[in-house]
This record gives sequence, C-alpha cells and structure tokens, in this order.
Amino acid sequence: MKKLLFSFAVCLLALTALPVFAQEASTSSSTSADNSTSTSIDAGASTNTPEILIAPAPAVDISSTVIVPAIPAASVAAPASENILKKINTTKSISYLLSKGQALIKVRLNSLKALEKKINAGKLSADQKATTTAKIDDLTGKLTNLSAQIKAGTDLETVRAQVQSIYADYRVYAVFIPQINSDSALYALSNQIDALLNDTIVKIQAQVDAAKAKGQDTTAKQAALDNANAKLPVLKTQIQALIDKTDALTPADYPTSSKPVLTEVRSGIKDVRGQLVSLRNSIKNQTIFAKVKAAVKNLVKNVKAGIVKLRHTVKKVKTAVAK
Repeated sequence: MKKLLFSFAVCLLALTALPVFAQEASTSSSTSADNSTSTSIDAGASTNTPEILIAPAPAVDISSTVIVPAIPAASVAAPASENILKKINTTKSISYLLSKGQALIKVRLNSLKALEKKINAGKLSADQKATTTAKIDDLTGKLTNLSAQIKAGTDLETVRAQVQSIYADYRVYAVFIPQINSDSALYALSNQIDALLNDTIVKIQAQVDAAKAKGQDTTAKQAALDNANAKLPVLKTQIQALIDKTDALTPADYPTSSKPVLTEVRSGIKDVRGQLVSLRNSIKNQTIFAKVKAAVKNLVKNVKAGIVKLRHTVKKVKTAVAK
C-alpha cells in the first residue's frame, strides 16, 4: 500500500507541476521573441574591461548584442608606516650601516619590481601603463644609484645620512606604492566610465530608440540611461580630482599630510566604485536578465504551491485508504 501511495504521489506531482512549467516556458519564449525588438543586453565582462586588485562579480551572458561590463574592483591597502630605525641614527658601526643600507634598498627594489610586473599584467591602457611604469623605473634608478654610493662609502656620518635618506627621500612603502596603487584603481574606474559612455550606453540607446519607434514602453530604460549619462561624467571628474591629490604627494609629506590624503583617496575610490556599481545595475536591471529572474522566482513559487496542494491530496488519499 505504501508503494502504491508513493507512486500515486509522484504522478500527481508531475501532473501538478507540468502546467506551471509549460506556462513559464511559454512566457520565456514570448520574452525571447519580444527581446528581438527591445533592448538586448549582455551583462558579461568586456575584454576591454580593466581588472585590478579584487575580482568583480561573475558576468551573465544574456545575448551577443550589447555588453554591460562588470565594474572592476578597486580596493587599495592602507599605507604602511615607515619610520627610520633607531639604531641607524645612533650606531657607531659603519659596517652595520653599509650592510643595513644594502638590505633596505634590496627589499625596496624587489617590491618595485613586483609592483611594475602587476601594472604591466593589468588591463590599464598602454598610456596609463607607460606613465605608471615610468615612475617606478625612475625610483628604481635612484635607489640603485644610492645603493652604489652606500656600498662605496667610507665615512660614518656620510653613510648614515645616505641610509637615512632611504626613508626620508623616498618613502617607498608609506607614500610611493600607495600612490601607484591608488592611481591604478582610479585609472581602471575611469576606463570603465569611458566604456559605458562611449560604447555600452550608445548601443543600448540605439536599441531603446528602435523599440520606442515600434510602440514599446521604454520609459524605465530611458530613465536609467538618462540618469547614467548625467552622473557618469560627474564621477569622472571626481576620479581626476582624486588622482591629482594622490600625485601631489611627496616623501616630505609623510606622515602629516600623506596619511590623511591617502585615507581620503581610499574612501573616495570606494565611494566612486559604489556609485558606478549602482549605475551599472540600474542599466542591467532593465534588461531581459531581470525578466528571466522574475520568471524563475515565479516558477519556484508556483511549484512550492503545487507541492503543498499535493501534500493535502496525499493526506486525503491516506485517510480514505485507512477507512
């Protein structure tokens, strides 16, 4: 009897869910047909989309017509403290200073090499990479020359001053590397804005215009595009202001000015990216992707309702069999 009831329940569930799936399939097919005359958008990442530091959310391929690229991550680590070791200021051993100076420069050169490798492997523009790596190469050359001077040193106080200058004149970890990382993040966001304004939105606008000409309601899509067109240039201006603040810093600004400025820039990067994600989503949410999500949600709701109904039916059958 239990086997009979189980078989009956399975059959009833299939019969209950079948109309729901058929309805949703019909709706999905209709949506696909409608989409041929409305905005067709791909939420996947463009091959031109810059990517740095932290990964963006996975892209969803909706069609091959228009791409709404994922927003690049833009997380910048807090700058390090970089204070001169007390022993460098007090030691009477020139051999200690010679050894310590070489070691301090070596670790910085390795960090700069890794930084340049990361920049070159990233997806900034050729000009942005050239500008950034030129700064790294310049500092690398200066530290290499300083290393040679220290190595050839014979006077205690002269060598001491040279080792102290590794901190005071360069601030590799407290100022320079945070500058480069901030600029890279800001460049990536700026590139994303250019991609949206000059490519994505232009293509979507053409599709919206075509849909409107065919009598479709494009109010929501047009509002999203108008909002993006108004706000993206403002974000572009904010980005340039942050770049200018970062680039204006010098080793002499450490720590009084450099720390608050770099903190402000980090906060600004987070804010700009948040606004950019919001604008990107406002465009993406007007696409067929949002409709598909709604259809799936409705499908799940209907299936759950069917299961509840099935349980009640099985319960009635059990009661009837028991009698």
